[in-house]
Amino acid sequence: MSKDIQNQFLENAMNQRVNTTIFLSSGIKLLGQIIGYDDDCIILAGKGVYQLIYKNAISTLVPPESINLLDD
Repeated sequence: MSKDIQNQFLENAMNQRVNTTIFLSSGIKLLGQIIGYDDDCIILAGKGVYQLIYKNAISTLVPPESINLLDD
């Protein structure tokens, strides 16, 4: 794969516009579409709210279905 797995996962989740569940290390569950990210943060949009989430606070990202991680 040409990109690292984290960026490829986030890029494909964002491009495929899938609702992604994000579990924080504190146990809080967030649901929405990833609309942007950088080395430190992810922007999640859901229910008319935008949330800036620091990656170091994230435990797990779960898409509702498989997303394509293969280079086309």
